[in-house]
Amino acid sequence: MKGKVFLIGAGPGDVELLTLKAMRALGLADVALIDDLVNREVLHFLRPGARVIEVGKRGGCRSTPQAFIERQMVRFARQGLCVARVKGGDPFVFGRGGEELEVLRAAGIEVEVVSGITSGIGVAAALGIPVTHRNFAHGVTLVTGHTRSGDAPNWEALVRSGTTLVVYMGIGNLPQIVAGCLLEAGLPAELLHLELTETAVLGDEVHASRLLSQLRATGVKVWLDDFGTGFSGLSHLRRVPVDGVKIDRSFVADILRDPDDLALTTAIIAMAHSLGITVVAEGVEKEGQYTLLRERGCDLAQGYWLGYPVPMEEFIGLLGVPVVAPA
Repeated sequence: MKGKVFLIGAGPGDVELLTLKAMRALGLADVALIDDLVNREVLHFLRPGARVIEVGKRGGCRSTPQAFIERQMVRFARQGLCVARVKGGDPFVFGRGGEELEVLRAAGIEVEVVSGITSGIGVAAALGIPVTHRNFAHGVTLVTGHTRSGDAPNWEALVRSGTTLVVYMGIGNLPQIVAGCLLEAGLPAELLHLELTETAVLGDEVHASRLLSQLRATGVKVWLDDFGTGFSGLSHLRRVPVDGVKIDRSFVADILRDPDDLALTTAIIAMAHSLGITVVAEGVEKEGQYTLLRERGCDLAQGYWLGYPVPMEEFIGLLGVPVVAPA
C-alpha cells in the first residue's frame, strides 16, 4: 500500500487565508512536517492523533537539513501514510517545493501540490499596497535576495524592467541589495528613504541595529514606522540608529479629545528630538490635530487634511519642477 504526500502552502501567516483545499488535505494527514514560519493554528485542521514533526528553517539559525526532510517524506509515504508537508506562503515560490516534488516523483511517491498565497502578494495586500496598477506598475517580479551560490541577481535588468520588485529572504543582504539597486538605477542614496515597522526592529534589536547602521552608511535614510505601537522607549531608540520616526495614527486620531494620547504624542516628539531624530505624525485629518502637533514641535505631518492621493501627472505638476522621463 502506497501513501501520498501533499505539498501544502499555508499562506503568509493569517490562518484565515488558508485555502479550503489545504484544510481538506490537512484533515487527511497521518503525519505533518511543518515549517517554522507556518502559523501553528493550522494544526487545528489535522485529524486527531496525527503526528506533527517540526522541520523549521530560519535564516541565521540552525535548520533542519533539506535532505532529512525529503527522506522523512519518502519513508512515511512508503509506510502507506498520508503526509502533509506544510510550508509558509506557496510551495513553489521560494519554498523548495520544486526540489521536493522531484525527489518524491523519483521515488515513485504520489504527490499533490496545494497552492497557498505567497507572502510577497499577501503581505502587500494586507498593507494596502497593490503590486500591479494600471497607472503605475504593469507587472511584478518575485526575486530572492539569498541564493545558494551567493551570486547577486541582475539588479540592472530588474530595475530596468519597470515592474514592482518583491524581494524574498533579503534581510541579511539588504545593505548590499540597496547599494546595488542605487548604483544600477543611478539614484542618489539620500533620495531613498526606507521604512521599517517598530515591532520588526524590536524583535531582534542587536541585529536590527547592525543592519540599520550598514544601511545608513550607504547614505540611505531610515525611518521607524508605526512608532509607539511596540512599547519602545528612549533606551530602545538610543540603540537603534534611525533618521526619523513616524508616530502611529492611532495616537494622532484622538489627540483632540484624549489627554493620554496627547501626552504620549508630546513625549514621543520630545524624546526623538533629544536624540536628533526627525518626527512625522501619521493620519492628520483635522486642522486641530495639525495645530496641536505644530505647537509641540512635530517636524512633519501626513494625512488627508494636507491632501488626498493624486495621479502621478497631477503630483508632478504640484512639484512645480520639470521632470525628465527615463530613457
